[in-house]
Amino acid sequence: MIEDVSRSTAEPQPIGDVLAGVFSRGKFGKSAVVAELWGHWKEIAGEDVAQHCFPEKVAGRKLYIKADSPIWRQQLDLIKEELQEKIDARLHNIGIEKIILR
Repeated sequence: MIEDVSRSTAEPQPIGDVLAGVFSRGKFGKSAVVAELWGHWKEIAGEDVAQHCFPEKVAGRKLYIKADSPIWRQQLDLIKEELQEKIDARLHNIGIEKIILR
């Protein structure tokens, strides 16, 4: 007799746990991090700064922030450590170790 290998023998898990696992890995995980940053960006960066820059992508443990001009990029460079602290405080599990400005 041939067994039906299409069925999993694992215990059922709540859908929320399954989705959290899917969205925490690979490209989904990186997109979810950027989406979470977007959701809190004005509180993290401040109203004025947030109008001139945005979290662009996460690669590895690096966050890339895009500024709309060289002047705002320079401003971001001055507050980069403060941004890192605010990100860590607001989004504890995000795991960003370095901010790259573009």
